[in-house]
Amino acid sequence: MANSINVSLFPKINTSEIDVVSLANVPFLGLMKGFWSGEEDELKEYLEAHQIPIVNSFKSLYEAEEYATTVSQAFIKIFAKEGTGKFNYRLANVIKEKYLKNGFHDNNYNKIIFDISSFDEETKNAIREIFFSTLARSFISFKVDNDDVLELIYHKRGIYQDNSKRLGVSLARDRLSLLQNFKDPGDNNYISANFIYLMAKALMEKNIIVNFKYDYIVGSGQVLTKEVGSEEVIKVANQTLAEREREREVQEIKKQAEAELQKEKNNRRDSLPPESIKAETYKDYSTSNRFSMEKAQNSEDLEKQANDILHNYKLVELEKRRLRLEEAEKLSGDIYQDILQVLSNGASIVEALNICNQKYNNKDAVNMASMFLTKDLLNLSLKEKEISNLKEELAEASLEKNKLLDLIAQREESIKELRENNRELEKQKETLKMENEKTLMEIQEKYTTILKSNKERHNAQLEELAKSYENKINNLSGEQKNIYDKLQIAQKENAVLEKKLQQANEIKNEEINASIKELQDKVSSLINRTIHIAKEKNNEEKSINEKIDDLQKVIKKMNNTSTKRKTKSRTAKSSEKDDNLFSHTKD
Repeated sequence: MANSINVSLFPKINTSEIDVVSLANVPFLGLMKGFWSGEEDELKEYLEAHQIPIVNSFKSLYEAEEYATTVSQAFIKIFAKEGTGKFNYRLANVIKEKYLKNGFHDNNYNKIIFDISSFDEETKNAIREIFFSTLARSFISFKVDNDDVLELIYHKRGIYQDNSKRLGVSLARDRLSLLQNFKDPGDNNYISANFIYLMAKALMEKNIIVNFKYDYIVGSGQVLTKEVGSEEVIKVANQTLAEREREREVQEIKKQAEAELQKEKNNRRDSLPPESIKAETYKDYSTSNRFSMEKAQNSEDLEKQANDILHNYKLVELEKRRLRLEEAEKLSGDIYQDILQVLSNGASIVEALNICNQKYNNKDAVNMASMFLTKDLLNLSLKEKEISNLKEELAEASLEKNKLLDLIAQREESIKELRENNRELEKQKETLKMENEKTLMEIQEKYTTILKSNKERHNAQLEELAKSYENKINNLSGEQKNIYDKLQIAQKENAVLEKKLQQANEIKNEEINASIKELQDKVSSLINRTIHIAKEKNNEEKSINEKIDDLQKVIKKMNNTSTKRKTKSRTAKSSEKDDNLFSHTKD
């Protein structure tokens, strides 16, 4: 839908609102230029020859009005003396003293604003360009651009052109006219109508379609809105006089047909006595279809009148037929409802149609209503066929549904089995995890006990040796001091051996921790593999058994290694004790 230019008229504005700098064109000459048929250089020569200056700027509105008055008086004299030259010859009857004697100092200015805020920037710029290049039919006009509001201020006196191309000078009325569809432009605002037409035409040439909209107040005070498209503006303005005359004749024929139909209705109702009906019929006949003997000078005139009467009679009868059909179309809906009501009470179709014919006395309306009934019957046939097709589709859909339900049942059973297997695997995984954790704890406790036992035994042996040496030292004499020194050396050596033993124990601890870490890694790997069993359970059962065997071998191997190390440690300690004792005895 096209956007709208909101148009508003402000009549009889205060001249203090007018800025003379915004003058749209040269006063009086700007409008006269639109009626010049020669070249622009020729117009300049014409004005120079008649000593009419072209002034584009003025210090005040009064100067502009005075200039327009002076130029108008010059043209009055020139046209009266020399004719119009290359100006439109019709101006000879317009540019006269009686139309322009009052000049332009009468403060008769109106303002029209064009609000273009609803358009995009590109369209706004195009509208602005056209607005400023469009000529107003006023002798003095001003144009202002206030952002999205374009102002046209004009003196109400200008030149109009009617349907017969006749020109005239008059004051435009203080109301807004959008269409040039008036018989007498002097009784309308021909300035606004012509300006909007020229704008619409220029916009259409740029493929810009707009609507012109304005609000007005009716007698009750209610505000109404009128909106006219640019296409309608151009169409109305381009209508010829003959087209408008034909339209007027059509309207008259329509009124005559409506009147005759109304009379026919009155006759059918017997609302008038026979004498009155006869008088009305004769009156109507005498005014619309009667020969005029005053205009008939010969047989050709009578022939022409006969042809006109027959032509008019055909048009009236056609219009009456059209109106009857329009009325029948309006009644057909009600008659159709009546037919349905009668049929619902058990009557036949023929009986229902007869009842409606008697009630409405309008065969066209009853025929149209019967077509609606026929359409319903045909619709029933189509619906039955559609129902049959839908039943077939429903049967096919039911089969497809059963197939899908079977498939869903199979899928649900498979899912159930998978869930059971998954739960079983989860239980196995949890059991294996608990067993692995228990095994690790046992191993840790076992090796902790071994380390603690070795440390306690070693400390006890050291304390026993220290006490033994201390007792022997106490029993030694001074002569045995050398032996004591040797004993000190032996103690130092023993400390070195103790350090070595501690290092050996640390190495053993590191080996044990490494074994534990290795075992933990294997257990973690085993847990991951257990999860994978949920997807490939058959192949992984063998792998799980192999892993469990490997784990048992590792644990057994670690137990054997621990036992061997314990035995060697005891043997070494016993040997060292014997050596020490042996060395002491020898000394």
